[in-house]
Amino acid sequence: MGCCESKGLKGESIIKIVRFGIEKNRPGILRDMLKKVQSVSFDRILETLNKPIIELDNLKLNSINYSVVLGKHLAFSLLLSIGCSIETAEEELAAQNTSILHILCSKGFSEILNLYLPVFLKKSHLDKEKIRQDTNEFNQTALSIAILKGHLNIVSDVYKHTMGLLKVPEDLDFEYNGGKFKENSALTACRSGNFHIVKFLYSKLPQLFFHRNIEGQNAVHITCCGSVEDPSRPYLSILKYLVEVVGIDLRENDFSSFTTLQDPQIREWIESEVSKLSLMPKPCFLSPLLYHPEQTPECTRNVSNLSIQHN
Repeated sequence: MGCCESKGLKGESIIKIVRFGIEKNRPGILRDMLKKVQSVSFDRILETLNKPIIELDNLKLNSINYSVVLGKHLAFSLLLSIGCSIETAEEELAAQNTSILHILCSKGFSEILNLYLPVFLKKSHLDKEKIRQDTNEFNQTALSIAILKGHLNIVSDVYKHTMGLLKVPEDLDFEYNGGKFKENSALTACRSGNFHIVKFLYSKLPQLFFHRNIEGQNAVHITCCGSVEDPSRPYLSILKYLVEVVGIDLRENDFSSFTTLQDPQIREWIESEVSKLSLMPKPCFLSPLLYHPEQTPECTRNVSNLSIQHN
């Protein structure tokens, strides 16, 4: 009989107890189990906990990772405190093309994130090979996934833990230009239509809104593009905020390229703003379609030729 079975607890029974304790987020169950096992078998218990105990969502998970996937922060904290290996947990997920960070940021589990980030940042993750290239189609960082999911709690916690650091891992870097369009966190928030995150980021990192993506598009252009993908989100409010609060200059955009805009309120707002700017004696910024060929190069007050699709 193995030492894990020294007082009637067989290996399978231990796994069932551990899974039940994690699922119920009751660390007391796990403590009681440990008391039933002789001290000489504790290393064997850790060995069991560090190995996969369940398969869920096509992932083989040890005890720590099971608590991560379920968002059970009390169980996660106890497992760390008794000596379960966070390195083993990270390696287990890396072999399956994901990470603890990506799972927490995707699901919005801020309680575990606040327990994990100090451990993560203390270790030397900066020079390790990134697993992000295998985690999703567009090589998104863990932070960008949280933004796309609209998890303001995660974004706020990441900022709290990384502000003031001289070097930040790319997965948590607000300035990192990632994803298909090589956009930082602020531009990602604009494209995804998460207004609450846009306002939070502007209050902390306003300079990020003046960057451009790999295609040379600014925050206004990116927001308009996002509105085509999901018209249900508050893109008009974001556009107004970018212009009226952030101070993005509309003259930096060629609105003639917005041929797929469907939202009539966004079209009307753009046309109204463009009309106001056309009254100003400033250099023209729009398409030549807005010029009268018989006139000198001045923006016309009539924007009816603006190349935006109408119903």
